[in-house]
Amino acid sequence: MDRVDYSVYIGFWTDWSYGKVLGATLTLERSDATLLIAFAAFYLTIVTTHIWAISCFCFHSCFSTRDPRDTVHHQRQAILRNNSGPVGTAWALIALTWAWRKTPGDNTARRVLPLLGYSILLAAGFGIAAGFSSRISRNSVVLLSPEKCRIIAGPSTAANITFLTKTWDPWLAKQIAFAASYAQKCYSTYFFSPVQASECQNSNFIQPQLLMSVDANASCPFDAALCVSNSSNLLLDTGLIDSHTHLGINSPPENRFQLRTVLHFAPLVTRGHTKSYTSPYNQSFTEYYYSTSPGQIVDESDTFLGGDPTYAYSDPSDFLSKQDYEESSWAEWNRQYKVDPPANQLGAHERAYYAQPYNGSYTDPNAAVDFVPIPGLRRPDVEFFVFFLSPNQVLFEAPTMDPWYNSSRTKELTYELPTWDSPVNTGKETKLKYWIAAEAASPLAGVSQTQICLPSRSGAQTCTPLGNFNHLSSNIEALNVDPSVVLRFWWAWDEMASADPSIINIAMILGSQALGSRYSLSMGLQGDILPDDQWKRDMLQRMAHEELGMGIWSRCDETIPVTSGNATLAVLDVSDEKHPLLQVSNEKTLVPHGPESTIVEEGDDITNEQATGIVGQAEDDSTEVITTVNAELPRPIRRRSI
Repeated sequence: MDRVDYSVYIGFWTDWSYGKVLGATLTLERSDATLLIAFAAFYLTIVTTHIWAISCFCFHSCFSTRDPRDTVHHQRQAILRNNSGPVGTAWALIALTWAWRKTPGDNTARRVLPLLGYSILLAAGFGIAAGFSSRISRNSVVLLSPEKCRIIAGPSTAANITFLTKTWDPWLAKQIAFAASYAQKCYSTYFFSPVQASECQNSNFIQPQLLMSVDANASCPFDAALCVSNSSNLLLDTGLIDSHTHLGINSPPENRFQLRTVLHFAPLVTRGHTKSYTSPYNQSFTEYYYSTSPGQIVDESDTFLGGDPTYAYSDPSDFLSKQDYEESSWAEWNRQYKVDPPANQLGAHERAYYAQPYNGSYTDPNAAVDFVPIPGLRRPDVEFFVFFLSPNQVLFEAPTMDPWYNSSRTKELTYELPTWDSPVNTGKETKLKYWIAAEAASPLAGVSQTQICLPSRSGAQTCTPLGNFNHLSSNIEALNVDPSVVLRFWWAWDEMASADPSIINIAMILGSQALGSRYSLSMGLQGDILPDDQWKRDMLQRMAHEELGMGIWSRCDETIPVTSGNATLAVLDVSDEKHPLLQVSNEKTLVPHGPESTIVEEGDDITNEQATGIVGQAEDDSTEVITTVNAELPRPIRRRSI
């Protein structure tokens, strides 16, 4: 495994996806792994040879007897003794069965087929093992070395703040930008392509994509009177994301946890929650009131009566005059969606606010709030946030019904600008019709809920209720979970949370880069007609028997010679293990050899060729020679002619 992006652990470890035994894994550098695979194939060959040799020895010993046996028995023993591997043995056994097929009353098949089946089965098994020896490299999953894992705590000193601004913030921005790019390639159906699909499959993540349920016709998560629609809102549910299977935190089942997040979005109505304001510099603003900030007054219907606004932005009426556009420079025409620019800057403004109550209280010291939402937006079991989008001076080629992009509340703008007819500049002016947002901002509110599942003491999974993140700690304490499991969970959680992947942080860092509409925005002109649900799209981003005269042999020029009738052959006397002997039942035996017959008696001399046999035909074709295994001559013998 090459070390490219991460520090990879080299050595033995356990991949708990396959259990403690099958998951035993060795990770090596790519060059070392190649050598290991080659040696593994060689080792398999050696193992195959020895397993077959042991098997043949066992069968040979089992079939051995002191009693006289027929030719088939001895030929089978000879085949086992001279085993050349399971394939060669199987072929010899087939030839043996075929050679004796016409013998009356023969039971060769019954005696040979079990051994034949075993040899074929073993040969097939070894063949498959050899073929899969290269699969010793199971997959490309590796264990990342933990040497660079750290948990980033919040700044507590000036030095920490300096580190935060000079090192941490730029790194975090880079990580979130990378995540956004990955999400665009691997989760966006609008920009998805086969090339991008390949890039996703070859990513460093244990799972290239995580499934998520999407309900585009969800109800309003707040008071129904505050939502633009009560039946076309967006509900995202990640389901249970497993720390091992999905996030790649390698651990046994008893140490894993599951995480679930539910996000619910809905555009908010602005009527009754806005107020116009003119600055001392004669610039108009629209103020939005969705919070009970100090000094703010609302009635029982959450209608603003007075106090400080939640959000304010320049009113688009300042940009609707022809004079403003004619006098603007080309640099100013680079209008785009921006995050929190000065109020008079060209572009769109997106601002996010959040509120996490604690035990239902927004003023509790443990609560994390930017503002206190009005009663109709309050829910003690959720983390609340709201985004304000201001597409000021971004021109639309057609009106959009999308509620976050100001719906049909766009005004027609007729503008005369110079046009050039290539190749000659005619200097003529033409009237172009565009639409521009009629309101300064459009609020989109949402809630987030978190659920954690941990293995209980009994081994079953137990889960916290869906709720506010601030209640997560107390909800986990209420579970019947071993403290060591809880500690491991919090370590993993803190490691992930240190990157602050909250939707609020992502929106504030990415700004306009989080909007899908930016892909059709050029020089301040929204070139594509935005669909009515554009805001939802923005949120979705591996033997020598014959020589002893035992039997009359025929077919000696074939692979398996045979004897006549049910002749029995000599047996091996192993009473002296250092000098085994072939026992014969008659002292005088006829040995056909050449043009004359020879009687071999005790004490006669005989050549080794006569005792062992040679594969093939004699030169003078006067006799046949047999194929047997080499056997030591029992004793010196004499030879005389008749």
